[in-house]
Amino acid sequence: MNALKGLALLALAALFLLFVAWQWKRDLVDPYTWDNDYRAQAQQRGYQLAIEYKSGDLALPWTWFKPTVSGMAFVKPDTIRTTPDGATLAPLIWIHRDNQTGRVDQYSSNTLFDCRTEKFRDADTPSPQWTEMSAEMNRYFCRR
Repeated sequence: MNALKGLALLALAALFLLFVAWQWKRDLVDPYTWDNDYRAQAQQRGYQLAIEYKSGDLALPWTWFKPTVSGMAFVKPDTIRTTPDGATLAPLIWIHRDNQTGRVDQYSSNTLFDCRTEKFRDADTPSPQWTEMSAEMNRYFCRR
């Protein structure tokens, strides 16, 4: 009977350690590696990384110093066009990861970049709202 209790405690301890290891992997490794497969797939299909967003998490202090990738945008360079009014139109594939849940969303949009005003917007939206460009967007789409 004591041997059975010992085995049960050992099995319970092993399950607990597996759970802790899974949590550590989810919190410590996945936020830094989730984007690798997306990057490889995009490169195989002829896309280039145009934009990358990084962010930290208040609950994970090490991300204040080494932030994780939270979003990316990919473009095929030969699909970038200049509009008659001088803006740059690029069909992008956007990929965002929610740092809290780990959920990854992917969508595509035709994005218009106005390099004179340093703003961008979704060209597919009926009533567009212009947003300030990041330095990375400006470097990629306005310095061509």
